[in-house]
Amino acid sequence: MTKELGGGDDSRWKAILAAVGKPRRKVRVGVFDDGGLENGVSIAEIAAFHEFGTSTIPERSFLRSTFYGHGADGLKAMCAKLVAAIIAGKMDETQALGLLGTWAAAEVKKTIRSNIAPALAPETIARKGSSVALVDTGQLINAITFAVED
Repeated sequence: MTKELGGGDDSRWKAILAAVGKPRRKVRVGVFDDGGLENGVSIAEIAAFHEFGTSTIPERSFLRSTFYGHGADGLKAMCAKLVAAIIAGKMDETQALGLLGTWAAAEVKKTIRSNIAPALAPETIARKGSSVALVDTGQLINAITFAVED
């Protein structure tokens, strides 16, 4: 059966079948080690406040909305391209996951730049001089990264 599916040389097919049984690696995207504080609050905490909202800050999901909302089709398409490249032997799993992480972090940054609703309060706009939510000092958007993990 493997010769039929893999052509004349079934070594790639056997490698794919062997890989399916191995523990899966994953890509995490978000703010991991921001290395700094803004007014005594870490960038990771600020990210969580905006992602989920607080009693005084409305929810402005930039992570979940990127992958479960408007970007879900893009994520599926990217994964399909990467799986096809792995099967074709054009890249290995580590390369594919690195590309997926790079793409995903860029998509999150695009979401942040899209000015996520709800609109900022007039006093917030006056204080920061801009009506774009989640973009002020650039620390949050610059802290978005990815990690490939076992």
